[in-house]
Amino acid sequence: MDGEFQSMGMNTNDKVEDGFLQTRVSLLGRLRNHEDHESWRDFFETYWRLIYSFAKRAGLSDQDAQEVVQETVISVAGTMPQFHYDPARCSFKGWLRHLTQKRIVDQFRKRPREQLVNDLLPPEAGDGDGLDLLAAPGDPQLEQVWQTEWEENLKAAALARLQKQVSAEHFQIYVLHVIQQKPAGEVRALLGTNAAKIYVVKHRLAAKMREIVKHLEQHPI
Repeated sequence: MDGEFQSMGMNTNDKVEDGFLQTRVSLLGRLRNHEDHESWRDFFETYWRLIYSFAKRAGLSDQDAQEVVQETVISVAGTMPQFHYDPARCSFKGWLRHLTQKRIVDQFRKRPREQLVNDLLPPEAGDGDGLDLLAAPGDPQLEQVWQTEWEENLKAAALARLQKQVSAEHFQIYVLHVIQQKPAGEVRALLGTNAAKIYVVKHRLAAKMREIVKHLEQHPI
């Protein structure tokens, strides 16, 4: 766990996340008939990056990808009264991917046909608009894209939850030393702390991160 977050930068999604403020407000307004706003806010914060990144990887614009985020969460909310999560039948990851793909296809279908063909098909492609490929539930390339985005999102969501559970100083030590892989001596100089504290914080927060990731895996919704 200690090294697996090294590629994550703390500012990677800052601008995108700032741009989602209005999306968040709008979405919660559309979910006003669902009483537990705190749970929906938590759901949004956990999964919006995953849905957004997958939509962008599919070729959508920022605005269209944000729309996919909203419509996917609305779809999730709409199924909740009848929804029973049974991992033995279908994983949450697969179910959410299915809903997300449907909303991506909806966005592409809004485009004029000529633009749609240009966006989805390579020059040597034959007939069709490419939506059948995008919507295919078992397409191995899409499976790999979704798996990659899922793993990255799980790390980001876990890190965001960790930040809320620990002190600012300890979180900063963890980010600098574990995620950004700065040597203990450099962290000590930057923060004016000592090597013993860095060692303790590193191992305590790494253990807490494992707990958070395990919880997210076992309780995705």
